[in-house]
Amino acid sequence: MIINILLGLFTALLAAWVAIFALQILAALRACQRGDSISQLAAEPTDADKNVHCSYAVLIPAHDEAKVIGATLDALNESLDSRGRIVVVADNCSDATAAIARAAGAEVIERFNTDLRGKGFALDCGLRHLAAQAPDVVVVFDADCQFAAAADLPALAEAALNSGRPVQAHYAMRVRGDEGTTRKVDHFAWRIKNFLRPLGMRYLGMPCQLMGTGMAFPWSQIANAQIASDDIVEDMSLGLALAMQGTAPLFLPSATVCSDFPDQASARTSQRSRWEHGHMQTILFVIPPLLGKALLRRNGAAAGLLADLSVPPLTLLVLLVAVHGSLSVLATLLTGWLGWAAFAVAIWLALGLSLSLAWHRVAREIIGFRDLLGIAEYLCGKLQIYASFLFGRQKTWVRTERYRQAEDC
Repeated sequence: MIINILLGLFTALLAAWVAIFALQILAALRACQRGDSISQLAAEPTDADKNVHCSYAVLIPAHDEAKVIGATLDALNESLDSRGRIVVVADNCSDATAAIARAAGAEVIERFNTDLRGKGFALDCGLRHLAAQAPDVVVVFDADCQFAAAADLPALAEAALNSGRPVQAHYAMRVRGDEGTTRKVDHFAWRIKNFLRPLGMRYLGMPCQLMGTGMAFPWSQIANAQIASDDIVEDMSLGLALAMQGTAPLFLPSATVCSDFPDQASARTSQRSRWEHGHMQTILFVIPPLLGKALLRRNGAAAGLLADLSVPPLTLLVLLVAVHGSLSVLATLLTGWLGWAAFAVAIWLALGLSLSLAWHRVAREIIGFRDLLGIAEYLCGKLQIYASFLFGRQKTWVRTERYRQAEDC
């Protein structure tokens, strides 16, 4: 009896996650059914096309980013118009980050505090600097990123001012010709998480998650935000806090920010661990109480964002569906009730169809059927990350090492 109850709860939770995921994918495909590539899909007209004159500041937290900050600032200077300024917070730097940023014409703040380390503290320092001459909009930007087009920066700032809400650009990773199966699967998962799912939420009239870079905030919303922390997913936490206040983030697919996955395996593992450990901590400890508050306040946007965040990382979701299938087969054999097997098949079909449609839309030029043979290596790497969550989860911010200079999108 207890086993049936537990399996029933597991089935209901998994079915809800897969239903949310499938709905987002289908909505995204509906939104972009006329496009054949990501560049075409992202080029649809948006509210950001309105010509609103606003002052904006690009705020870049940078910790030992001398290898990439110069190219990033050179590209930003091409996007900057008379309304904009660039502020770099050289945070606990031991290299030439500050000097390079000054030479590129940016305002530079040097911050040294080894006890309070992390992106959140650097952003808080930059906001306090900006308060003396507050802009209409603050655009948070990582030191290793570039906009795909010069017009994307002012369009992003204008969208935030027009809407009166935070706006998230499409955050894309560059694809290179010499990448192995693991990296190709990374690209597929990234395009689902950072393009298709937020695009689906936009189509459904729902907010999106903040992604850490390419984020524009009206000054009135970001000025008093509580971001001075070493939270390993500070963007996720900030998006939730703003949504609970009634100003949930919007997705702007027509503005694109580009970056690269780390080259070194150790850096990739560290980055994935930070993202996925932070996401799982949010699912376990943050979402349940906030969801109740959002429903009591009838805050549909916050509830929608919480539902989106409740879906586990893609690989973990696939693994959970596999575990559920095995348990359902076992339960069917033990009880003779075919309902467990039917539920498992339905969940598998929904997830499999959603992934197939997503692959066909955004990853068929990256991942071929031959690449699927190497998927086991990718899954093994993710299993190590999930095991470390149970036995030694990452709780503090760790900088991702850069080994490649920033390049054009």
